[in-house]
Amino acid sequence: RYGTVTGVQTCALPILVIGGSDGDGFTGEVDGTVPYEELLASAEPSMRREPREDDPAVLMYTGGTTGLPKGALLSQRAEVLNVYHVGLEIGLPQERRFLFQSPMFHAAVVAGVVGIPASGATSVSVPIFDPGLVLDTIEAQQVDTTMVVPIMLSWLEQYSEFSAERLRSLRQLVYGAAPISTALLEHWLAMLPWCDFYQGYGMTEAASVLTMLGPGEHRKGGAALGAAGRPVFGVELRITDSLGREVRNGQTGEVCARGGNFMREYWRKPKETREVLRDGWYRTGDVGFIDDGGLLHLNDRVKDMIVTGGENVYSTEVERALSTHPAVQDVAVIGVPSDVWGEAVHAIVVLKQDMRATAEDIIDHARRLLSGFKVPKSVEFHDGPLPTSGALKILKRELRRPYWEGRERRVS
Repeated sequence: RYGTVTGVQTCALPILVIGGSDGDGFTGEVDGTVPYEELLASAEPSMRREPREDDPAVLMYTGGTTGLPKGALLSQRAEVLNVYHVGLEIGLPQERRFLFQSPMFHAAVVAGVVGIPASGATSVSVPIFDPGLVLDTIEAQQVDTTMVVPIMLSWLEQYSEFSAERLRSLRQLVYGAAPISTALLEHWLAMLPWCDFYQGYGMTEAASVLTMLGPGEHRKGGAALGAAGRPVFGVELRITDSLGREVRNGQTGEVCARGGNFMREYWRKPKETREVLRDGWYRTGDVGFIDDGGLLHLNDRVKDMIVTGGENVYSTEVERALSTHPAVQDVAVIGVPSDVWGEAVHAIVVLKQDMRATAEDIIDHARRLLSGFKVPKSVEFHDGPLPTSGALKILKRELRRPYWEGRERRVS
């Protein structure tokens, strides 16, 4: 069954099964499925024509942390530029041994999926993130580079057999795709003094990197440690107000970007495409500012910002403050309905194993670090990991859902 959508030819294909038996009796022998090795054996290798820059390369879906995922149609040019951007920042030497432990469908690792084989470097992968398996693999394969989502660092150090010495082979640790608490980052910097840390900021629509924060800023510490980095080569940033006007350095607004690495469109969503692509600029939906040194600082997602009593509260700022409490392992901050304030700041906390804290303890800790209107009005303790997407981003929309059922939440 064939069809054409926005210039992309599509067809109905069987499901490919990789790996054979999964240990539970499943062998891949199900109607409508084809074993991957059998598919390879059925065809002769051939070299297709070199693609044009504007040819579609991939239809990649967004993370869906603030709404339903959308398919971003990305060109060959966008994806190749992303490899160049990452390569200029961290290098792509042939001797590299890169561990894929983040989902390969996520935009953050596309530069590795494409760039590592292209450079002749070694790809190492695990079927799913598992702390014990990751540590064993890094040791056995002498992995020197990997990319993680911040929550994976938290899960790794909670593992009973974790030791920083087991990561001795690492030379580059790249993280991104979600905010990281300063306390967690400083802890890992101290544990791995031999390792270079990089933060990448971007999104699926940008294929994916917009900024990088390098090893120098990480070891310098201070305010730089809370930044998202500087624009990669060929990417421009600006901050705009609610009317789309550019604001000066230090002022907060929506982060907008442009370059050759952006999507063509959202698949079958022309209205949503027009909303984010305006006058050659992509509107990221992130709130932040650029300091006088050219570093981008992110405050929050527009949809995650809490408006309480007429004041804007950035959920990530509150999360960073609460994460410094000695008993807090993970935390998410959301806005919940309030007849008095419109929205009230609500914290959802996962405590460290064998540690205790009360809601009053958490709130008192916040009062010492935050202005009064930013302090959580309520605290909820969550037993077990917070809900995450397939890309391991915390799903705040799922955390908000039970509080907002039957109500309309307006975001401005």
